[in-house]
Amino acid sequence: MNTICSHIERNRLLRLAYSRSDIGHNEAFLRFCEKNQWWLDDFALFMAVKDRFEGRPWIEWAEDIRLRWQNAMDYYRRELYYEVEYYKYLQFKFDEQWSKLKTYANSKGIQIIGDIPIYVALDSADAWANPGLFQLDEENIPTAVAGVPPDGFSATGQLWGNPLYRWEVHRNTGYQWWITRLWYCFELYDVVRIDHFRGFDEYFSIPYGSETAASGHWEKGPGIELFRAVEQALGKREIIAEDLGYMSDTVRKLVRDYLYDYATPEEQLYKSMIALVLRSAAATCIIPMQDWLGLDNSARINKPSTVGENWRWRLKKTQLTKRLQKEICRMTTRYGRMNWE
Repeated sequence: MNTICSHIERNRLLRLAYSRSDIGHNEAFLRFCEKNQWWLDDFALFMAVKDRFEGRPWIEWAEDIRLRWQNAMDYYRRELYYEVEYYKYLQFKFDEQWSKLKTYANSKGIQIIGDIPIYVALDSADAWANPGLFQLDEENIPTAVAGVPPDGFSATGQLWGNPLYRWEVHRNTGYQWWITRLWYCFELYDVVRIDHFRGFDEYFSIPYGSETAASGHWEKGPGIELFRAVEQALGKREIIAEDLGYMSDTVRKLVRDYLYDYATPEEQLYKSMIALVLRSAAATCIIPMQDWLGLDNSARINKPSTVGENWRWRLKKTQLTKRLQKEICRMTTRYGRMNWE
């Protein structure tokens, strides 16, 4: 209930700010809209129309706007002019505040890592505005969606429901959509982490309408060709590849046997694991605070294929003790990981 109330109050205050902004005469806003027109126009219209249809997914909208007929596009742009402008205003204010935050962080020697998924949501401006880039039929309904096969997390696999790409179309355009997407990410972040990176090699295709992922099959992705095109267009950039693996009980057992052979067994084995990671050859090393604290799975941030309870763990002020701070400083210094700038 509190979450709903805070959301309503936040929207009320944002709309009040917009009504007092006289944004249409703000030169910085106009420059922002012109610079970002390539995505902002579709996104703002998408959000305004979604409100008009009471939040329903775009595949349930009226046929004319769902299929982006020109007369419908023109009508909704006129009819929802101020709603469209409101959503542009929100993006403008976010850009202003984010730019200040990033500039401050960078001035302190801190780089920001941004996380993007390999896929976009079906109910997104990306899919609505670019249906030809996705595996949709003539009515813009998905023919297949994303997920992963049965594994240690789920006996029926994970049915994500994201629309899959028409990789042959992307290939024919020189992967321009991906190049532009990653270029914009690097405008926002210093380093980009791509979730489910292995999907570029092979991706799991599940027939649309399936209740589980069990009926899916593997298809070939674009592979290294995509990233060669990205590097040619953007140069060498820092990308973290997240590789989703498939765990089984036998694999877990094997990992535990190797762990005890490789690390010095002790009561606080997690500290040995942290030391192993810190002294590895990896260019970048990130130790979650839960690991520094030696917490168990109750402090886990995310559980695959679940919603509602993720991303809620918070660090309490009392947990980051002076003793722990000194230990973190000592270990990162010992293994040459300390940033003294």
